[in-house]
Amino acid sequence: MADANLNRASEGLRAAEDVLRFCLDRATLSREARLARHAVRAAGRALASDEALRKARDAKGDVGRRRSAPGRRRSSAREMLAANLRRAQESVRVLEEVAHITGKPRAAALFQAVRYRLYTIEQRALAAAGNRRG
Repeated sequence: MADANLNRASEGLRAAEDVLRFCLDRATLSREARLARHAVRAAGRALASDEALRKARDAKGDVGRRRSAPGRRRSSAREMLAANLRRAQESVRVLEEVAHITGKPRAAALFQAVRYRLYTIEQRALAAAGNRRG
């Protein structure tokens, strides 16, 4: 669960970072997304080592691997940005809970700080992207 959510959060933040950088030309916000992605990875190391996460990974045996959601096409860079920031927030919340139940209060606090940071980034990024839908 930790490995999957670390990857999901990092991927969501990378996608958001690229939208901010390449589609919206927002260098400061792109940098904030990149720094948040690095903060997620640092908090992840407080939860478990990269080696432990890799050893626990079972992509082939993952029962949710073949589950497919209906394809959702994004109609704009803003929609892509919003979806990926939301994905990152949700994953970081799961990681915060995992840290609590595994007795890693420092990691939980780091994930909580990142989560609140992501709420601020989302607010600023979506305002920068405008309020239109397409």
